[in-house]
Amino acid sequence: ADSGYVVISADNGLYATVFASDGSFIKRTPLTQLPGKPQPVAQSALPVTITNYLTAIYPDYVFDRAFSISANGSLKGYIVLIDANNTKYAVAFDAAGTYVSAIPVW
Repeated sequence: ADSGYVVISADNGLYATVFASDGSFIKRTPLTQLPGKPQPVAQSALPVTITNYLTAIYPDYVFDRAFSISANGSLKGYIVLIDANNTKYAVAFDAAGTYVSAIPVW
């Protein structure tokens, strides 16, 4: 498998940009349709409903990073990046921690 990498950026939304190990661009994927500002969130600070969902649906997943999305001081949702079964996913949840969607990133 290619040992490429993923760069997460916030530019009018949250995006994952995938590069091959030689630095060549592969793809750019929007991670959320939620308007607002992403802020990093520690795994331990995620709502228990999110961690329970991830454990149930993606056994043995590896946490990468997470973001909360807020607009006008109001929490809109979460994006959690995980590795599961050799695939990187961005899993979206609403503000209550209810699953919304999963996007394969790489």
